[in-house]
Amino acid sequence: MRSRFLKLVILVAVFSFSWGAWWGIYHYERAHHIEHHGPEIRVLAEKNFLPPAVIKMVQNQLHVHLQITEEPTDISLVGELLSNKQKYDVVELPSFVLSSFMLNRNLSPFNTDEIPRLRNVSIDFQHLGFDPDGHYLVPISWGVSGFVFNPKQTQWSDKSLTALFGMAVKHRPPHFHSRLAKISLIDSPILFFNLLEKLKPMVKSWADTGQTAKLTKFIQQITSDVVSFTSTPESQLTSGQVQIAEMTNGEAAAFLKQHPNYRFVMPKEKGALWIRFLAISRGVKDRTLANKLIDAFLHSNINQKLIDLNHSATVLSSLNNSSLSNMQKASYIRALPLFQYQLYVDSDAIAPNWLTLYQQTVSPGPHTQP
Repeated sequence: MRSRFLKLVILVAVFSFSWGAWWGIYHYERAHHIEHHGPEIRVLAEKNFLPPAVIKMVQNQLHVHLQITEEPTDISLVGELLSNKQKYDVVELPSFVLSSFMLNRNLSPFNTDEIPRLRNVSIDFQHLGFDPDGHYLVPISWGVSGFVFNPKQTQWSDKSLTALFGMAVKHRPPHFHSRLAKISLIDSPILFFNLLEKLKPMVKSWADTGQTAKLTKFIQQITSDVVSFTSTPESQLTSGQVQIAEMTNGEAAAFLKQHPNYRFVMPKEKGALWIRFLAISRGVKDRTLANKLIDAFLHSNINQKLIDLNHSATVLSSLNNSSLSNMQKASYIRALPLFQYQLYVDSDAIAPNWLTLYQQTVSPGPHTQP
């Protein structure tokens, strides 16, 4: 009798544990909206480019499961694609790192008939130099770098980088003394290289020929007034820790909405334009499904949610009448004079030697990371 009772107790204990475990997992999945239905699409993207809310919208629309692999930077993302393209169906790519050889060797052409919403993409973001026939890249979002400051507190009359960074100290305006003109820059080796090139064209030659000492000395000169390298300088601006902060138009739009006394301007030497694309990897398993995924990101509701959460700008002309800020609309690029921006692509900005130097001269210093 005692043996039968003991067996019954063990059976009840095992059943209770199994039921409790199942119930806990069930509630966890409900709380975190985990869905396991439909075929899987393998996506490679930069970290935080695809917010969970956007992923959920896409999965629900297509009845698929997105297996997202994230890379911490756009440069490491490209390295992963070059090494393991067979692991991915769709990849997100920034224009900073694109070149024609990359497209032909690592991407697969898409079928425009299976991406009908491509017609909603503004012509301003199509048929670019590295993909003139529009066979490999579908634009999803864009941005242009500029600077945000309060003109009532900080004067920057000629909007030139030369004046801002005091390239010629004897000609530097008094109000840009280092104690008054603290600056924040976006934490990006690519954008920083672009800025250095604008200030001194010889930078490109120094990088090509490995003249690290000259580059290092110039970086130290430029960063003497740089308080931080970060993508989130808003609190530093409002607290007065910095007076001028580099931002993209999408980030600036959100900030200016709360702080209308500030202005977003592009320097006389031009802002850097970038575009983010979706493309099909050479390792794609189901090409039709990959085309459908790209088309889903061009759906007005999904694309607007992506733009809202990423603080970027849309490429869809169909959203020109949406609730997005004017600075986040596709039409905004036509409001900018052509001489104020340039699509920036430079292989030197992603060269290993430059990336190492950036880490050595920028990251260890008194700079904040995003």
